[in-house]
Amino acid sequence: MASTKTPTGTSNGTSGRLPSTRERRPALAALAVLLIVGGALASAWLAMQSGHRAEYVQVGRELGQGAEIKDGDLETVELPEDFDGGIPESDREDLVGKFTATPWTPGMVVVDSMVTDENELNSEYYQIALPVDPALVPELTAGTNVVIQSGGDTAIAGTVADDAAGGDDELGSGDASAVISVPTSCGAQVTKAKQADTAEILVAGNADAPEASSTCG
Repeated sequence: MASTKTPTGTSNGTSGRLPSTRERRPALAALAVLLIVGGALASAWLAMQSGHRAEYVQVGRELGQGAEIKDGDLETVELPEDFDGGIPESDREDLVGKFTATPWTPGMVVVDSMVTDENELNSEYYQIALPVDPALVPELTAGTNVVIQSGGDTAIAGTVADDAAGGDDELGSGDASAVISVPTSCGAQVTKAKQADTAEILVAGNADAPEASSTCG
């Protein structure tokens, strides 16, 4: 009797060959579609997250410490929604009528520590940060009397409120500044001189320092 042989590579009549390229194409196409759709969704989600921005209050004008805040002193800036410490634009009106706890410079984002309900300075004095000659930094320590020449005929008497900073003590190079306390009546004049870049600080008593006035008209 003739024997029956099962064809090599088969089991129970089922072929053991691998799927052909033609048979794999639908599965690969489906995977490609899923990857494309998934990537698009991920990109959209990231775009939405990066677009979560909010409006905060920003300093619009130079103000010395102890100045009363007016609406015109404030601007609006867009920042990430989770920006830490910034005062929201919706609270802008609450700032008007309060006072600056520190000197303000345009572009700064307003935070709680920059604002106070009451003028913590003696109402007779006004503080403002002014650029100084880096070579003078070692001399401009807290309590030093200075003369501010504002580019006009009036020289204004002031006092260094905190040690000057910046520059290079040996080379006299780089930016340097000091917070100067001046009579309140001179605050506007000094601020205007700073904005015009005409404020020059001299140490009182030095040969090149003129007589200074402690009041301004």
